[in-house]
Amino acid sequence: MLSRLFFIRALNFPFSCRLYSNMNPGEKLEKLRGLMKERNLQAYVIPSGDDHMSENPPLAFKRREFITGFTGSAGTALVTASKALLWTDGRYFVQADKELDKEHWTLMKDCNIIQN
Repeated sequence: MLSRLFFIRALNFPFSCRLYSNMNPGEKLEKLRGLMKERNLQAYVIPSGDDHMSENPPLAFKRREFITGFTGSAGTALVTASKALLWTDGRYFVQADKELDKEHWTLMKDCNIIQN
């Protein structure tokens, strides 16, 4: 169980899409987890939207798409030291299943249970 959960704004967490765009999904997660460890964070929540709740956020705010590879408009990712999970609604299950790197990411559907 997570003892602390932090929501971090992009401005406070320097993980630039431009600097890391050539990395594969595993490398991106490794880099993110390294930054989390430096800051003593146990979890990192990555929403789809921006601070203004824009329907189509600008590229700079597409953090969830960058880290997961999932391009759907709805979804939230959660990264911990040992898990990388994506929640989205039923409209995007097929798309997410195709776009996620299953070696590193788990798509959470309906009643999926997170195991330790």
